[in-house]
Amino acid sequence: MAAFQRLEKDVRRVILQLDERIEIKLALIESLGKICNFEQQLVLEEYDKFSTTIVQEKQEEINRRVREELGSVSGHLELQSRSTAQAVAELI
Repeated sequence: MAAFQRLEKDVRRVILQLDERIEIKLALIESLGKICNFEQQLVLEEYDKFSTTIVQEKQEEINRRVREELGSVSGHLELQSRSTAQAVAELI
């Protein structure tokens, strides 16, 4: 973004040095500003999409790990429950 702002500043300087009427220079500078603002908006939107994608991927990974862990714990609990039921049955 900073490099783009420097480029905009340099182009504005070039426009101001043109041998044109001030009205034309101002119109060019205004147009340049609109183009630059639009470009910055596009860059920010892409960054936001990229950031959102990364967050979603990390959340999916966390969810997957939690499901795996819950499955493992559930399996251990099932084994312990069977073992306990068998021990109780032997006592009776």
